[in-house]
Amino acid sequence: MRMKQIILHIGYPKTATTTLQQEVFRVLGRNGKINYFGMFCEGTGNEARKNAFFDDLRRGIYLDDYDFDAALPYLKDQLDGIYLPESINVLSNEHFTQSMWSGRWQGLWTSPYRTAQRLAQLFQGYEVKLIVGIRSQPALMRSFFVQQSVIAEHANATKLDANIDDYIDRCLSPDKFEGEMYHYDRVIRSFQEAFPDAACFLYNFDAFILDQKELIGSLISFLGLDNRSASDLEFPLGNRNRKNQKSSGTSIQNWSSLHHWLSRSAFGPFLKDIVRREGHLRQISDFFKREKIVPVLTAEQKIRIEANYEDPLTGSLAPPYPKVLPPLNEAGARSRD
Repeated sequence: MRMKQIILHIGYPKTATTTLQQEVFRVLGRNGKINYFGMFCEGTGNEARKNAFFDDLRRGIYLDDYDFDAALPYLKDQLDGIYLPESINVLSNEHFTQSMWSGRWQGLWTSPYRTAQRLAQLFQGYEVKLIVGIRSQPALMRSFFVQQSVIAEHANATKLDANIDDYIDRCLSPDKFEGEMYHYDRVIRSFQEAFPDAACFLYNFDAFILDQKELIGSLISFLGLDNRSASDLEFPLGNRNRKNQKSSGTSIQNWSSLHHWLSRSAFGPFLKDIVRREGHLRQISDFFKREKIVPVLTAEQKIRIEANYEDPLTGSLAPPYPKVLPPLNEAGARSRD
């Protein structure tokens, strides 16, 4: 009997994940080339069941161990209901590589190392392949901080840092969990240890920006599709975040001396707390979203970050990109050609 197969796109956030989800996986799913159940999966019938599974799994990775163990049989039943043995099954969720407080559920947080083990429980008996996107740690840290800090309705807003300096300090602190996600080699290795036979398709965000077609062609081959499937896609691929950057608050803005002062004064957290709690103050909320300072890292900040994390451009994660990292061997090292 053929083993069930699943391809997991685990992130990272801010590495064109939205573009892949909307403009590649969802399009290939609509055209019947893959069975896609991940972010931005829409529809009714079986598509609705996919959405239900995705939402439950996304919450599941944030739960404590006791609650996750209780939810696991239900998640497996849901998975059995949407899995198509005759198709290429693809699941995409950048939360799998995050170490962050939940934006939807108060008091819940996630760790990529814990998530790897939970996915191994869920997909026990499956043949798994991994897709991972990376970018330089300073660039990801800045971009991820911006994404989280502009969410006025964030469930754990009081646990978020007021400015980029505070966030960097937490990420570089050995007794804080927020920095776990930036140890790329450790995170990828934890997923490969959870799925010892899994090959891993690794790409760099900068390589994707430079040549979308080449990278997507390699990705399609990794999925097990004929390269002609790329004709289903429209290049250049869209960027939803860029199109909606003004309303979402993720565009790079000029420094505002007023907002700079508010962010660092005792008044800032108070005012933003009012915005989060009072739904009718939407105008003020929109102001904070639009004018949220998007910091540009200083040279000193970049040096601090780079000194703390292994360089993704050397060692086992060295270019050229994309590349396929082979499964781990019996000794726990990646096989070499």
